[in-house]
Amino acid sequence: MRRKRYTQPKRRRPRNFRGIYIEMGWGAREHYRTTTRQVAKWIEECGGDELRAEREAFAGGRAKPRPHLRAAHRKARENGEVNEPQ
Repeated sequence: MRRKRYTQPKRRRPRNFRGIYIEMGWGAREHYRTTTRQVAKWIEECGGDELRAEREAFAGGRAKPRPHLRAAHRKARENGEVNEPQ
């Protein structure tokens, strides 16, 4: 006998999501108590790049870029591009 898979019911985008996302950014995930995947879906439903541009303008620009991979950080450190704590 095949087991039934549990799937969560699809959640509709809240009416005030656009404003909350512009104010809070990805903090909207905790605000709505939902998953990152769901917030990403709502961002796309609200205009995607346009919404991200509005958030960036509201927040005062982009955050400082950070190397996300250890290898990238190691390479930057070897090239003297990263300040080491003393």
